[in-house]
Amino acid sequence: MTNPKQFQLISNLDYERHLLGYWLCDASGKFYVLAPLPHDQFFYLEHVHIAEAVESLMEKGDLISPITVASWLKNLAILDGVGGLAYLESLVGKGTPVDSDVLFYRNELAELASIRIMALAGKDVFEMGDKSGVSQIMRSLLSDSMVMHQSSDSVSAHDVVSRILRDFGQKKHKRLAHSGLFALDELLYGFHPSSMYTIMARMSVGKTSLLSWIALQAANAGFSFSYVTAEMSPEALIERMLSTLSGVDLSTIMRGVDVMTEVELTKFYDAAQRLDALPIYFIYVKTTQIDDAIQALRREKIVHHTDIAGLDYLQLFSDKRAESHTVELDGISHKLKALTLELDIPLIAAIAANRGSVQEKRGVGVGDVRGSDSIGYDTDVMLALDDMDERMDSVGNVLPEGVKKVRVKVVKNRSGKTGEVICTFDGRYQRWSCEAQT
Repeated sequence: MTNPKQFQLISNLDYERHLLGYWLCDASGKFYVLAPLPHDQFFYLEHVHIAEAVESLMEKGDLISPITVASWLKNLAILDGVGGLAYLESLVGKGTPVDSDVLFYRNELAELASIRIMALAGKDVFEMGDKSGVSQIMRSLLSDSMVMHQSSDSVSAHDVVSRILRDFGQKKHKRLAHSGLFALDELLYGFHPSSMYTIMARMSVGKTSLLSWIALQAANAGFSFSYVTAEMSPEALIERMLSTLSGVDLSTIMRGVDVMTEVELTKFYDAAQRLDALPIYFIYVKTTQIDDAIQALRREKIVHHTDIAGLDYLQLFSDKRAESHTVELDGISHKLKALTLELDIPLIAAIAANRGSVQEKRGVGVGDVRGSDSIGYDTDVMLALDDMDERMDSVGNVLPEGVKKVRVKVVKNRSGKTGEVICTFDGRYQRWSCEAQT
């Protein structure tokens, strides 16, 4: 009888080196976010350590490079064990990274990891035989491994249509974040992944307040909201949200607890506890560099599983590689649109309108974006906000001081309806409400 073939686990050294090299060649972590692979799915121990270092650096929001990874591994006293900085540098430069290449190596390595799981399960079944209680467990393990192994680089139209029809028949609806303004939500049908939304208004109309309101509504519904700001500090935004939740005047909160009544204090602390539990994460980009904001959002997608993001406001960000302000804003807009596709999230960006509409005594429109035409082209849905002179509410009462009417127009909707709604903004408590759709 011939001896059985020696048991070996399948692996691919070159594929692992290529994937790690691609991860290390982009400091922002773009290729890691595009094609992540858990460190325990690498076969070679050195690569397991390197992948784990990349994961850790991404979670901290640090840059990804051979030097930063080497520093991380050195702190763990395992740098020499992976071949030192020289080996990390050798991984980079194995070819110009292309998205499809990165995905290919990730998918191939994920499949090899699944095959190894099945192989180990099969080996255990062979060695354990029919021992009591073991057979059924191992058959279950093999079945689970087979499910994990099934993968494909593409999907046919037939498969997609079949899935849609099946889900439709079972009345399954994808859950989306909403604005909490019912008349507006009737036009938008929620905030859809891979879509760029813009809120355009002139100064002091309420674009930041509306973005903060949407963040609260989304988080209250359980959606993780990443709020990128270059205009207001997280503390200032938190004060607005506390006013919204508590019903305590924002000016009172800004002056401090010493001026609050006992009733206001009770409402304030109750609101603070509620806000503390909400999945809202602030990213304060003091540099105003758009690449820093993008890197932070990639990290948030991994660490806090971002469902929806907001950016306040777009024209405050810069791109040092642009030769003019117009080209700079165009590039920033393109990058943000690409990011929505990469992270598969809706992104809501506040943008400033020029003053031409005031001089011409008309409302804000798509052509009034300050400094860039590309923003209007890149955005999937654009909301335009205009103050109204009317001072009466729906039942004929004069609006209190600090309360105003705002016309919110959906001036562009790539896959839905346009129209307008009349909203009331109560600046005292940073609260929005809608009267009716027109």
